[in-house]
Amino acid sequence: MSRRYELDFCRICACLMVVMLHVAASGWFIDPALTEWKFFNFTDMAMRAGVPLFFMISGALFLEKEHLDIKKFISRNVSRLIYVYFIWSFLYQLVHQHVYHTYKNVSDFLVGVIKGPGHLWFLPAMIIVYLFLPVVHNALKGGSLNPKYILMLFVILTLLTTNLQLLPECPAIIKELCGKINLTHISYLGYMALGFILSQATYNRKFLVLAPFIYFITTVLSALGNQWLSLRDGKAGVYLYGYFSLPVFIQACCIFIFFQCLKNRNVKYPKALAYLSDCTFGIYLLHFMVLDFWQRRNISVSSFHPLASIPSIYLLVLCESIIIISILKKIPLLQKLV
Repeated sequence: MSRRYELDFCRICACLMVVMLHVAASGWFIDPALTEWKFFNFTDMAMRAGVPLFFMISGALFLEKEHLDIKKFISRNVSRLIYVYFIWSFLYQLVHQHVYHTYKNVSDFLVGVIKGPGHLWFLPAMIIVYLFLPVVHNALKGGSLNPKYILMLFVILTLLTTNLQLLPECPAIIKELCGKINLTHISYLGYMALGFILSQATYNRKFLVLAPFIYFITTVLSALGNQWLSLRDGKAGVYLYGYFSLPVFIQACCIFIFFQCLKNRNVKYPKALAYLSDCTFGIYLLHFMVLDFWQRRNISVSSFHPLASIPSIYLLVLCESIIIISILKKIPLLQKLV
């Protein structure tokens, strides 16, 4: 199967959006009546589609396969996400402990590792979705799925986690571990199915203009709507920010369709594009640590006007993340972690 370069473009775009989202969000918690907040609000609203796009890309890639070997899929994808989550969470907690001295003992530290930093919520969510992806694949391709697989998911994800937490004096580590199994993340399967469906359609050139136009109008109206609701309630709110809100759904569809219009087109620098696409996972994992590093040195989006601070801090965090990940990818033992 030839490489889907249009999905590489889309993945890079999604990564850039997530980084920008976190940069802008770092100064978002201020009075919504302030002019500065309006810049943060618009930027955040414009970047919300980044996370849904990652699920849509995975759906387009995995659901188009005629055959999905469950054992290989679990071992190569699910297991990798599990150990990447714990290793990167461990690194984040080490830094956190070094800077803030939060944890009093090893047990508290391990609970922190399981809980993980906020932006890593995406990995447990993707793990849950991946576990149920074979069910969707089976439904789409008309294959035969062993009912024992469904039973295994039921036993592990529901029965085991529910009853473990009922144990007398259940250790905090076990409770936190069970709490990471959030079955509401199954909803993201919808974005995976959407990505597959949209990737199978054919689009004419008018969508190269129409998709960005609809995205822009949706973003402006949604930002204004979120601003109005926040001013009404007298505090910064996330009313229209949800990944399943209609504005974000429309944004994700527009961006994904735009890049689908580039399907089968010649790419001038395919190796460079593929390399940048492969770096996006590592950039996602690392960028929050880089952002925190500069914030602790009083270099943040709040340091000066957002119109200048947002792009400046964004480029600083993004460029530094790319450089570090490029170095890590050259080290054999660390390649699988980024």
